[in-house]
Order: sequence, then structure tokens, then C-alpha cells
Amino acid sequence: MRAAIYLYVSKKEGFQAAELQLLQMKATASRDGWEIYRTYCDIGLASREKRAEYEKMISDAEHRRFDVLLFWSLENLSFKNTAQTLALLQQLSKWRICFCSYKEQHLNTCHFLKDAVLSLIATFAQQDRVYIGYQTVRGLEKQRQTQKPGPAGQLGPGRPPAKFDREKAKKLHAEGVRYEKIAKACGVSKATISRYFKSLPS
Repeated sequence: MRAAIYLYVSKKEGFQAAELQLLQMKATASRDGWEIYRTYCDIGLASREKRAEYEKMISDAEHRRFDVLLFWSLENLSFKNTAQTLALLQQLSKWRICFCSYKEQHLNTCHFLKDAVLSLIATFAQQDRVYIGYQTVRGLEKQRQTQKPGPAGQLGPGRPPAKFDREKAKKLHAEGVRYEKIAKACGVSKATISRYFKSLPS
């Protein structure tokens, strides 16, 4: 079987850590009789930066240029959330690519427990989708309760109305005090005071 190795190490860990991890994973591949097709290594990238070697690895996996993906740990393989990480593992399986984590030895689809591991991944992915859906519904309900319109006028991610002494604000306004000084006296922003008076009936 052709094995690909994916490595990610931070700048702090550096090349020495990468070399050590690579030696250990090569030993694992040799023990299992896998031929090393290629090593992909990204070093010291921020979570939002594009990982060129990672993208190349995904492309090669899609084209079945190797049969097994060996990586150090799941957190080093994916910087994404749980659902996206599980989706990545499922996609590798659809491409008929086995995967194996060096540190999480239970995360291995190259042995006779492959079906059990894939079944668990599918279950966790489904559970994660259910949880995200539940949290979304809760968030939308909370937004409705705030009754704060979003940028397009819809009930969106508003925040509860600011708390301040409205009678005091009205009194100062009647005395001709400027919004900026009213806001300072009430302990809120000038924009809050401006919105408040604009919302009052003429």
C-alpha cells in the first residue's frame, strides 16, 4: 500500500519536531509494510493561512495517488470545527483512502475494525449536526426575543436594549442638552441616545 504522511508543526516546535515526528511515522509505515508515496509538511502557519501542502495532499487523495494517510494527530490534521473535521474523514473514506493517526491509535481504518471506526465517525457527525441545529434554533429564538432588527430589517443578531435612565435623558433633552452630554450623564454611547430619541413618536 502507498502511504502519504501529513505533518503540521508550529514555528515554536520547528523543524526538529517535524523531523522527529517524521521518523516515528516512517517507522510505523515500515512496520505495517507501507511504501511511502510522499510526505506533506506545513510549518508555522496561522489557522486562517492557506496550507499549501495540506491542499496538495487533499488533491492527491482525491486522485487516489496513495492508499493510506498517516498523520500525527487529528488536531494537526485539521484546524476546522468538529463537523468539518469529521466530514474530511468521511470524504477520505469515500475516496477509498484509509487513514491512521499516530497518537490516536483507535482512529485507524487500516485494520479489521475499519467498519466500526467509520460507523462511529458517521454517528458523531450526525450528532454534531443535530447539536448545531439545536443551537441555531435557540439562537434564533433569542434574537426574536430581543426584537432588534438586523442590517436588512429582519430580526437578526441584535442585542438587548441598553439600560439607562430614560426619564433623566428626556429631562436633559428638554433642557436643550446635546446628545453627547446626555449619553455621558446616562452612562451609554451617543449612538444609543440618538437611536432612543429617534424611536420616540414625534
